[in-house]
Amino acid sequence: SNAGTAPVNAQVTARWIGPDSAVFNEESRAQDFKGTQFVNFRVADPKGFKPGGYKLEVALNGSTVQVREFTIH
Repeated sequence: SNAGTAPVNAQVTARWIGPDSAVFNEESRAQDFKGTQFVNFRVADPKGFKPGGYKLEVALNGSTVQVREFTIH
């Protein structure tokens, strides 16, 4: 989905939240936006993720613009 027009130079943050509602990974990067752009964030756990509900919050310059929820079985 389109969150609108990003500033030309913006701080993009991905915040991963686990089933216990605690943030277990957060990553930010400066992104120079010109037109439509994609930003990839990845997270891994060598032990595997515990079953339950997870959330990914994406923020632009500190303001949450997208939230995605998913479940690991």
